[in-house]
Amino acid sequence: FTKDEFTLYLKDTLNLIVAHLKYSIKEENSTRFLANETIARILDYIDDNITKPLDADIIAKEFFISKSWLSHNFPKYLNISLKKYINQKKLIHIERLIATGLPITKAVESFSYDNYTTFFRQYKQYTNKKPRDNKKSPPH
Repeated sequence: FTKDEFTLYLKDTLNLIVAHLKYSIKEENSTRFLANETIARILDYIDDNITKPLDADIIAKEFFISKSWLSHNFPKYLNISLKKYINQKKLIHIERLIATGLPITKAVESFSYDNYTTFFRQYKQYTNKKPRDNKKSPPH
């Protein structure tokens, strides 16, 4: 990474980690969550279904909440939009798979991206590099 790339990557990754830790930790001897319980359950649902198509409509239906409530409250508790959170979470996983040598198209398909162009644009925006730049080079 260049210094600027690393700064961008670190900021986004830390936001995801802090948000996940802060909002999914349970109180001791209780089923109550430290933050909004619905948001915490949504984070778990995203983690459990990260390879599937996910968006506000799907999640709202799954949790019997309005899309409006979700789009207002998700960023309120996590300081990041639901869409951006899901995309960044998927991209982190895809980036790791690409680094192991898995073909980029296979990694992308395994996280329910129907359109490579959409993935490429998001990846470049998120990491400030092209997916092939992260590909594991063959041993010499």
